Amino acid sequence: MTNIKDWPLAVSLCYKHSIEPDVLAEIKAGGVEYVEISSIPDPFLEDFVRRPKFYADRITDAGLKVWSLHLPFGIGIDIASLSHSVLTQTREYFHALIKAASEAGAKVVVVHPGLEPVLDCDREARLQISRESLTILSEYADSLGLTLAVEDLPRSCLCNTVEEMARVVDGIDKLRICFDTNHMLNHDNVKFVETLGDRIVTLHVSDYDFVDERHQLPLVGDNDWAGIIHGLEKKDYHGVWLYETSTPSLEFRGKVNHFTAKDLYENKKTLEKL
Repeated sequence: MTNIKDWPLAVSLCYKHSIEPDVLAEIKAGGVEYVEISSIPDPFLEDFVRRPKFYADRITDAGLKVWSLHLPFGIGIDIASLSHSVLTQTREYFHALIKAASEAGAKVVVVHPGLEPVLDCDREARLQISRESLTILSEYADSLGLTLAVEDLPRSCLCNTVEEMARVVDGIDKLRICFDTNHMLNHDNVKFVETLGDRIVTLHVSDYDFVDERHQLPLVGDNDWAGIIHGLEKKDYHGVWLYETSTPSLEFRGKVNHFTAKDLYENKKTLEKL
């Protein structure tokens, strides 16, 4: 059994939508140890494929370490696409990004199981295509010493329930899970951990209202943080405590929240007392 106190503090670089040295310095000064390289701003990842060591050096020069890469998502990028051309292009692009992540020293690569919306009539076919892609990509990541982690998603997306996530990962030996704590709209996050916690290797930590994803700081929304944390501890979680929140935040309950990396540090310290 692990303890949240032992999980290093990490943050997605969507924090300020930047990988500039001054932002990295502020993140480090706040007590953060690891970062997740994200697809924000959008053109960045195209350059990251060409120069992964340049960006890795920028991160390490700031005293930080690369934990993970979040593969991009959006129109024309879909590992569950019914379009052969989109599917092929996405798989090729993701192979290049996974290779770059390896060269940058990442440990984990996070991937969405598919693009939304997902029509009911297409769901089963897209689930199977997603599983094929995840098998291919997870084996490639493993060959480079990385772990591929598929993320739970909200709304009509694939992997929007505990049961569907279980179906997607079943039988794909090299695949693991990124648990996003603000994506399960119709299911209990504590149940998610209890059911799938053995395969969770990384987190996207934020809070919400179970109506839609909100990406707020924990304790602002309605999550059962004690239940989530103690569930992860019981499952012997060994990853990082990685915030996927941006400042300023999205408007939530009539308020826009501003915070610093130091506030993330203090937020984790509060959660450690639950």
